[in-house]
Amino acid sequence: MINVDLTAANLLKNGFHVVRCKTAKEAAEYCLAQAKPGMSAGSGGSLTLQQLGLLEALEAKGVEVIYHYGHDLTPAERRFNMRRELMADIYFCSANAITEQGWIFNTDGAGNRVAATILGPEKVYIVASTNKIVSDLAAAERRVAEIAPYNCQRLHFDTPCALTGVCEDCDSPDRSCRVQVTLKRPPRTVDITVVLVDEKLGV
Repeated sequence: MINVDLTAANLLKNGFHVVRCKTAKEAAEYCLAQAKPGMSAGSGGSLTLQQLGLLEALEAKGVEVIYHYGHDLTPAERRFNMRRELMADIYFCSANAITEQGWIFNTDGAGNRVAATILGPEKVYIVASTNKIVSDLAAAERRVAEIAPYNCQRLHFDTPCALTGVCEDCDSPDRSCRVQVTLKRPPRTVDITVVLVDEKLGV
């Protein structure tokens, strides 16, 4: 049985800020309140953020949201915007898993999300539902292997797992599991708040 209270306590002990929200609506309202009109915001490509409707709400508030996906961007424009996100005033993303010992685990294809949480904006908000809490790092890696096929299908990646539904540790050019980062403590120059949401979000 996963212990959410223990996880929150260990995140705090490890130097992360923690905000507990019962619903997605409460989490969206909290995140929206952290940005002021005129600020710039970057984000990791996140189903959780999509479900919150956060990026649209930020734009409606007068925040410049930097997109590295959609919007008919060329590959060069996409990479340029990924780099711009590292200089944004604020950054929002989710996590693939959070361990009970208070470690945040993420796996990226391009590395833009993990880069932003390591040496990007001074303020980073990681929004994750409590169903992403796992016992330890080995369980976090297993969780990523389980959800990767769904994410590759959702993003229309041409990977073996998108066809079979099972991670095959492939060498596909579209492979999304390329960079793994475990945040055991916040990096020295980045202030990280973990927003734990009791309502199920993402995958």
